[in-house]
Amino acid sequence: MDKENNTKICVKWYHPSTGFLKHNGDGVFSPSGEGTGIGGVVRNYSDDWITGFLTKAWAITIPWPN
Repeated sequence: MDKENNTKICVKWYHPSTGFLKHNGDGVFSPSGEGTGIGGVVRNYSDDWITGFLTKAWAITIPWPN
């Protein structure tokens, strides 16, 4: 859901070719450091879940030069 425009965003997953695996990962960042983490999933060409992970991550905020 795009909160700014109050519209739905459609996301489609495409399976890998036969005999291959596909990794999809994502992360989230909070400037306060709370809720910062990464996760991912590995699926095969039949869309079967092979493995996945979820973990908290350390985040360092570096000021952008002016």
